[in-house]
Amino acid sequence: ALARAKTPSVQSREVASKLCRGLKDCLLVTECLNSLELRGIHLMIQDIQMLSKGLVNNRTLQHISLEHCQVKDEGLETLCIGLKDSLSISSVNVSGCLLTSKGAAALAKVISHQAAIRHTETWKESLRYRWPNLDCMPGLRRITACINPQIGDEGAYYLAEALKDDLWLKALDLQHCGITNEGAKKFESVLQINTNLLIIDLRMNDLIDSLQLEAIMRQIATNTVRQNCSSLEWMELMEVEDENQFSSTVFKPSKNNRISNKAGTSINDRSHAAVSNVQKQCKITSDRIFHRNNVPLALEGDIEMEDPQTTNVQKIQRKLNKCRRQLRREITNREKVEMKLREVQKENERLNNYIKDISNVRHKENSSFICYLSTLKMKTTNFMFFNLLLNITDIKTPFVSEPVKEVVLDSENLLSNIEDSLEKFHNFLDTLRDK
Repeated sequence: ALARAKTPSVQSREVASKLCRGLKDCLLVTECLNSLELRGIHLMIQDIQMLSKGLVNNRTLQHISLEHCQVKDEGLETLCIGLKDSLSISSVNVSGCLLTSKGAAALAKVISHQAAIRHTETWKESLRYRWPNLDCMPGLRRITACINPQIGDEGAYYLAEALKDDLWLKALDLQHCGITNEGAKKFESVLQINTNLLIIDLRMNDLIDSLQLEAIMRQIATNTVRQNCSSLEWMELMEVEDENQFSSTVFKPSKNNRISNKAGTSINDRSHAAVSNVQKQCKITSDRIFHRNNVPLALEGDIEMEDPQTTNVQKIQRKLNKCRRQLRREITNREKVEMKLREVQKENERLNNYIKDISNVRHKENSSFICYLSTLKMKTTNFMFFNLLLNITDIKTPFVSEPVKEVVLDSENLLSNIEDSLEKFHNFLDTLRDK
């Protein structure tokens, strides 16, 4: 009888649970762990919860991979609880995890959540005329979800909608994800809006035709040239041993990273032909767009060996040209700021002169008004004395005919009336002056 193959001990339920518990404790205290890769270990939802608790408070882990761990949608949603608030993780790999469009929606929520947090930080950094550095902000830069054929166009829609408002994710790998032309068109529109996105790997999706893939690669090449970035590496092509059994197959990278010169009708041949056409139209060399030996951008006969010294000189020359362009931009911005400052100073001087003119006019008006009041007071006083003299002249006759006592009383009454009139008049003048 044939001996039954022994299951590896790490695949047992008890060992996997203890492993995840130990990893959680390690993630809570470690200060040097920066990469965690688990491959082909069947993890339950409780194990993912352990890992998620460790990710929340960890500040050193930069990469996590659960490739072929069959976490499914529920496990990925639990993992995303720790991923969305992580400040250190920049790349995550969930290839071959039996994900569907629901799992893609969970990844899209993580992208949107981190984008909202980064927009807030960008606003804070932009205060007081500072220019925020987007590349230094923490968060995911690459998501790999290959070999999940049930993601489909619906999952592509969720991811595309999240990427429209994101400025930080640089690469999204979706090989063998069951995406058709409809899903590819969504990503093409996203690449036109989000120029920070440099890699969307839709190769090995047999339902995407060569024209659509060529349009996507052309837009990726345009974004790469705009960003002047070639540090991101493309993944190797993933091949499935048995495409009819995705849940139990073992996946391996392609042995040959470059397309042969033989004619073929596979999606691999069509994708590389599309990339080659993009190079011819845009006149961009493969070593400038993508890292050499990572993505098949040209035919095998088109790639030439380069002298290392020549390559280093070219790199230094590109860096020098980049520094010169940046210096010219800074000089231009400085001149614009200085011109604006001069305009503000001129406007300030004009306003100060205007304020001085207004003050002088008001001072002149106040002086003329005070002179007018003084003249009016003098005229009124003269008029009152003139009336007083007339009244005294009118009462001279009674002084002769009446007794002295009555004349004295009448004089006192007259004087009191005159004083009251003068007092009222002065009050009236004071009221006019206050107004």
